[in-house]
Amino acid sequence: PNVTDCCQDDFVADTPEACETYLGQCPVHPVVSCDEPDMFMNYMFYTDDACMAMFTLGQKARMLAALSLFRSGLMNAGSCATATTENIAEGKNVLYPNPASSVLQIQADAKFNGAGEYIIFDVMGRKVQAGTLGDGVSSIDVEELRPGYYTLQLLNDGEVLSAHFLKH
Repeated sequence: PNVTDCCQDDFVADTPEACETYLGQCPVHPVVSCDEPDMFMNYMFYTDDACMAMFTLGQKARMLAALSLFRSGLMNAGSCATATTENIAEGKNVLYPNPASSVLQIQADAKFNGAGEYIIFDVMGRKVQAGTLGDGVSSIDVEELRPGYYTLQLLNDGEVLSAHFLKH
């Protein structure tokens, strides 16, 4: 298609117009329409969750403006506060493989072994899986999760670790 065929614009200056949507698809880069590559990997494009990996600075500004104008109470809501004290990727805590296909391995320090619990949230913040960690290296079966971006929280004795992972 050429520029005159372009039909979709998100009204953000730093994203290109596009002719196609890729709803439920995960295209391989580059896909060109409107005489330039489609930015299908950004969160405001209609594509499969597993393909989404970024917001542009313009999209970030647009979202913050919308939240400030229409949902200002969310910005100060306690439920939006980060509850984590550490990131799993720091120190002795390891999450692998990432992306995962069937099993996610967690090697956490002693305070998260045994009695610790885990919760997995999807990109919409919905709890999709929960369970208890074992000693040493813990395995979590993620095979039944749909492909996408998830947040894992480890909880024990008021302490919380969190990490993001991709399921493919």
